[in-house]
Amino acid sequence: MMWAACGRLVGVWGSPLTPTFLYRNINTAVTVRMIFRQLFDRESCTYTYLLADDVSKEAVLIDPVIELAERDAQLVRELGLDLKYVMNTHVHADHITGTGLLKKLVPGCKSLLSKESGGVADVHVEHGETVSFGDQELEVRRTPGHTNGHSVTTVAEEKDCNPRLTKSKEEFIDIMANLGLPYPDKIDEALPANKVCGLYNLPDNLAAKFEAE
Repeated sequence: MMWAACGRLVGVWGSPLTPTFLYRNINTAVTVRMIFRQLFDRESCTYTYLLADDVSKEAVLIDPVIELAERDAQLVRELGLDLKYVMNTHVHADHITGTGLLKKLVPGCKSLLSKESGGVADVHVEHGETVSFGDQELEVRRTPGHTNGHSVTTVAEEKDCNPRLTKSKEEFIDIMANLGLPYPDKIDEALPANKVCGLYNLPDNLAAKFEAE
């Protein structure tokens, strides 16, 4: 996922099923005032982002983690925001999304996901479409990368300094194929669940969250 604020790049991620979100203010004649919070899950090393229009208080939450859904909902309440969309940049393999639980914790918000992902969502988006909240807007951009031997980056320093990126395509593929990385701990739970907003065949401790609410 990627977006830019006032012409400055502030984030980039990607996967084969990832839409990119390019941020811009609809009313370019006024000073941009956007609420921005970066949140973090230590277990999966996932960054979650809360963006909101400072005037209308409409907000979007990007890449929530189910174990921290209550934290995110509490922050939305504390800031007095109207959560419009809970968005996932792609179908994650390293954690279960908090989308389904957040829809229960914050009634009225909608799930949003790339149509290309094949996952279930209230709203599906495609390349070139926009997602608005108040006077703020995110543009969807397809960014294949970060799995299956692909990478997406806008960081010139990495291109200059990362020795892997000085190799030929064939050498790079060979290096990545022989990293010997362990099988992801949560992939068997996360992928099926994230196809349906994090609601499929949940472990008992996570399923209990829905029963408790």
